[in-house]
Amino acid sequence: MVIDGQSVLFITIILLASLAILLIAHGFLLDIKEPQEEFLLALLMGTMGAMTVCAADHFALFFMGLRP
Repeated sequence: MVIDGQSVLFITIILLASLAILLIAHGFLLDIKEPQEEFLLALLMGTMGAMTVCAADHFALFFMGLRP
């Protein structure tokens, strides 16, 4: 993984988007009676995968970030 200026920029954008999603979904998650852990885990895994793709310097690492 390479952490340069461009990857830091895109990782920051991804983290801000994930925070916005979490803030928007907070009201919805309070209203439902279902377990909320699945949504939070999916958001966390998607965020981590997107950050891995942004900082990938090898093609195999790129595909590991895309893996669900």
